Amino acid sequence: MTECTEWDQKAAKYMQYIKQLKESESTDKMSTIEEAFQQALVCYTNLDRLHPNPVYKTFISRINKSLEAFNFIVIEGTVRDRRDNTKVVAGDVDIYGVHSRTFDRSMEKKAQGTLLGAIDATGKFRVQVDKGTYLGLLFVPTSANKVYDKNGFVSLEEQKHLKTTVYISE
Repeated sequence: MTECTEWDQKAAKYMQYIKQLKESESTDKMSTIEEAFQQALVCYTNLDRLHPNPVYKTFISRINKSLEAFNFIVIEGTVRDRRDNTKVVAGDVDIYGVHSRTFDRSMEKKAQGTLLGAIDATGKFRVQVDKGTYLGLLFVPTSANKVYDKNGFVSLEEQKHLKTTVYISE
């Protein structure tokens, strides 16, 4: 019975923490909320294992539905010139989703994959993709851009939320 009480208290703490996170003004809270939901799921699964109860099954079902909403990866950051570390400006780089987790010679100088977006006027980007759809992002200078001729790459393997700087060069 003591073990059930401990799991119940942990579950309640995680659910309270999730509520606080949802109400907070933080912009980088999605991965923290997802982790808290996963921990709460462990607690309710253990409670249901120790003392089967329809209430626990209901909580498990609701948490699983909530976790489905987190079935994406957010990648954000800036694109910079490898030579002098300056930001690359809007219209100079497109972002492609690719089905490779490693950057190889065939990706070095040409566009491939699915176009997902471009960098903004300040050299920043934010891309959201479904988990498992792409294994990497390829940053390709546009054809109008004559300054850069090599692409940048970011692997998405085992990522939930990634903040990064991508470097491209000539």
